Amino acid sequence: ANAFTQSKRGQMPAMQGRKLTTGAVTLNFSSAVGAAACLEIDSAMLVDVDIAGQIVNQGTGHTVLIRPSTPVPLDALTTLVDSRVRILAVVGPESGGSNAVQIDASLGALTNCTFDFPEINGGYYGVFIADNALEVARNRFLLPHIHSQRACGIRTGSASKQNAYHLNVEPNAGQTAIKIASQQDVFIGCANATFGALAWSVYAEPQALGNRFLGSFVPAGPTNSVASQALFY
Repeated sequence: ANAFTQSKRGQMPAMQGRKLTTGAVTLNFSSAVGAAACLEIDSAMLVDVDIAGQIVNQGTGHTVLIRPSTPVPLDALTTLVDSRVRILAVVGPESGGSNAVQIDASLGALTNCTFDFPEINGGYYGVFIADNALEVARNRFLLPHIHSQRACGIRTGSASKQNAYHLNVEPNAGQTAIKIASQQDVFIGCANATFGALAWSVYAEPQALGNRFLGSFVPAGPTNSVASQALFY
């Protein structure tokens, strides 16, 4: 595998009908990146991104920021739709309140996509979907190894709905595996107390409604009032 040290943030511009593929690579973003996201992904339509390596964050910002903010070149829509983003490993910042993967739909919706992150290592949150006016909906998230987070493995936002999450979550001891504010999402997989007892296996925020869980979630730690808002199988 090739390793490259980056001192400036990476930006993936708005694209349509494109394919981006790398070989085995480590993209090591140094502390010179500061509070900027290491890699920011803009709008995409019919785009396939496959980074067959890891992104390592030595700065203080998010490692990967997915934020549609510019119209795609042909249809002129600010959106991320009908696309796939795969990054083999995402390593979050070692300290502070930034996340390994941050999803922001404040300027453009994210719909009908596949997000494939085989390993998400560290960060304050592993995956954080912000509360935005625009939706994060009908996507598939493949997250087989979320681990070593300082606060929570994954948090879904209040504008998230009808997504499917295939996941295994192992945050640090005393933290929360899954925090949900979404509606009608489906979670398949497990929460594990690999590093010690969890504060919460699943914690439902007040907006959460009609979510479904299939797998092993409850034994890893307690849940709050999620029983009235979600059904465990």
